Amino acid sequence: LDELEQVIIAGATIIDARSLRRICNRGIPVLLLDSKHPTASTFCFADPGGNLPRRWLQHQWLTNEQAQLRFARALIGQKIRKQRHLLQYAITQRPDLRLPLTQGCRLLSERLDSLHQQTSINALRGIEGAASASFFAAYQKAFAPSLNFEQRRKHPALDPVNSALSLGYTLLLSECLRLILQAGLDPWLGVLHRPTYNRPSLACDFQELARAEIERWIWDLFRKQTLTAKHFTNTEAGCRLEKEGATLYYKSWAAI
Repeated sequence: LDELEQVIIAGATIIDARSLRRICNRGIPVLLLDSKHPTASTFCFADPGGNLPRRWLQHQWLTNEQAQLRFARALIGQKIRKQRHLLQYAITQRPDLRLPLTQGCRLLSERLDSLHQQTSINALRGIEGAASASFFAAYQKAFAPSLNFEQRRKHPALDPVNSALSLGYTLLLSECLRLILQAGLDPWLGVLHRPTYNRPSLACDFQELARAEIERWIWDLFRKQTLTAKHFTNTEAGCRLEKEGATLYYKSWAAI
């Protein structure tokens, strides 16, 4: 157990209660993955209650509207910058796509410039949504047409790229939850994502900071043909990784 950093349980897997209890008691996060709908997966963490004085300060901080605005503005700004940087990198690898990728960079820059003009969380959420749409309109151009990746779609994922992205975002959320709990914070109270039933809003907030890393990783998996369309199967529930593809996917995840 000393060498385990994370346990991901997918499919028809059986694990006895004693082993699961030992894993959780060691503080090793367990992700009970719903392979059909990764965003509906369950996260199991040994949460000792956190640093209560720190959580108390966190809850007080959340009553400060100006502090929330600064946090949300900084978070969205960092996300947009990272996604713009990814598109800039993609131009160096795919100069034949310079026009759509450059246009995507320009639109992201415009969204970034408009952040400081917004005076409410809802307005900032609108900028974030517009920036995300601009990013994916350019990002999808970098994938082979045979993958049928035409837009970001979550429920269900109908193509290999969306399927791989959804799973990657779920793994990222699990990592954000682990780090937040380690820091003694309350993962359920966030800013950009409204607190709602059964959603770790703060973890969702911090997930935004690393989405570009997931998007670059997924692009590399397909660009280098580590994953191809043959590693996926289409069912009524959507597009899913097959066994060989899942092995390659998780092996690559463990290395990043």
